[in-house]
Amino acid sequence: MVSYGMTAGHYLARARLRLAEGTHEGLFYAAFELRCGIESRLREYLRALDNVSEKKRNGWKVAQLASDLEAVFGMGDRYVEIGVLDPDTGRLLRAFYYTPVTGALRQAAERLGDYLHAMKRYRLDADPYWAEMQTFLVQVADDLSVATRGTLMGPPMLDERRQLKMTIEVPGSDGAPDISFARPGTKAVLGVRYHDAPPEGLIAPSESG
Repeated sequence: MVSYGMTAGHYLARARLRLAEGTHEGLFYAAFELRCGIESRLREYLRALDNVSEKKRNGWKVAQLASDLEAVFGMGDRYVEIGVLDPDTGRLLRAFYYTPVTGALRQAAERLGDYLHAMKRYRLDADPYWAEMQTFLVQVADDLSVATRGTLMGPPMLDERRQLKMTIEVPGSDGAPDISFARPGTKAVLGVRYHDAPPEGLIAPSESG
């Protein structure tokens, strides 16, 4: 039996498969997976924090999860880019990104909830409702894809000792970020940039138009 993955990426992948089916029932299942994916991504950020209660980490209301996260990060919809530079040559060794669950994506989660109830009336195959639903879900999937693409589990913050702390997500052996620069004794310079829109390096070609 294949296990049912519970990361935001797992939910997104299953939603993509359902959307590709081209069936009406597939749209409803995709809506469920996307709703869970948005919730899961917010939880992933909260669970990466040391000073958040277990109750908050396990919440399910998107608005409340987002509020709890904003109380710690205070970032709004801004993206964070951390560039790791060789101190001698200035060469970029690695870039890491924090990708927020944006306000638009959180609003989409509320709308997705409307699809998790029984339909109130029958709709013919030719009803524009289906095409509009498909378009909406594809856009949500694209937005969630960006939100899950960063490997920083939050913006860089100072801990109680006034030392810079950042948590990096390691997705697995095949996609693990190269953190060889972090070996003991290795020197590097960090450059931090904030963006109001996804940095170019995060956008897939199909999502840049």
